[in-house]
Amino acid sequence: MRRRSGGLDEPQLSVLPRLALRRSGLRPGHVDRGVWRRRRRCACALGAGGTCDENDALRVIDETVNPELAYDTRSNLTDGPEPVRSTVTSGLRHDTVYAATLLAFDTRDAVSRTEMAFNRTGRRAERSVSVFDRGRVDRGYSIPTCAELDERGYSYTVRCPPPTAERGGCKVDEDPCPAGSEWPGSRSDDWLCETDEHPAHAPVCWVTMRWQELDLSLDTIPAGAFADAYLEFVMTMDGQPSNYGVVYLVLTDAEGTATTWGLRGELALRSGEMATVYQVPLRALTLEDGTAMEWSDLEGARLYRVSVGGIFAHGQTVRFEAIRIRF
Repeated sequence: MRRRSGGLDEPQLSVLPRLALRRSGLRPGHVDRGVWRRRRRCACALGAGGTCDENDALRVIDETVNPELAYDTRSNLTDGPEPVRSTVTSGLRHDTVYAATLLAFDTRDAVSRTEMAFNRTGRRAERSVSVFDRGRVDRGYSIPTCAELDERGYSYTVRCPPPTAERGGCKVDEDPCPAGSEWPGSRSDDWLCETDEHPAHAPVCWVTMRWQELDLSLDTIPAGAFADAYLEFVMTMDGQPSNYGVVYLVLTDAEGTATTWGLRGELALRSGEMATVYQVPLRALTLEDGTAMEWSDLEGARLYRVSVGGIFAHGQTVRFEAIRIRF
């Protein structure tokens, strides 16, 4: 069993998956299958650390680029581990067909691989509905309320509360900002049922950043643009990545009824000095029952809340530079 260390979860791998990606420039029905068979063999060679003649035509994504590929499950800290069902790519061209195959290498050097899958990237967005852009915020407010806003956007230094079993059930406020912004702090009793107990903070915790009461109209997104419309957010964080992330949009109709659309656990959040631009297609957002969003769900709807959440370490700083819907 192959293991890696340094993440929030201990990986438990019997296989190591890698993604081989190739830009085709053609419609899937017109691709030469013989060419793709050769390139799939080439991807296996590259994934195993070898070489091949078509090296320049292929790109291999492994756990050194996408850390979630080092795990077969990821934890949401609540309901137990979930299987890793997806990974992300970057540096792709607009309106281009790509082909990909997933390769898994076990500890005995056997290789398992999927059939080639094809998908087209969206066209270049021309318009947007902005939630905020760096220091400019026109509507709503953020939670946690102690997130700081400056010319570069919102930043929040994670303050994990004491573990649930140690703090009791007396704290019910959604806002995780205690007075003094530290654990234990002068108001750490807010989390407790016994005022003379002051447990230490948990090492990691679930944090959701929210921007709500936005009241933004989505009527400007035409039906013909929905297939390529996406939620975009620009994010930076130090420390270790979050291998479990969620994104939610809450829409309200003319009667004020709220509907929550989300991408749950399919997103890993990157860390590092450079900002990462995340683009989540609106058609990838679903209800709890798995129903996917359609353009008709935007008719007459207004955007009430945007949420981005993940599992972060205590003291980790998370920054959001911009959030917008582009189409």
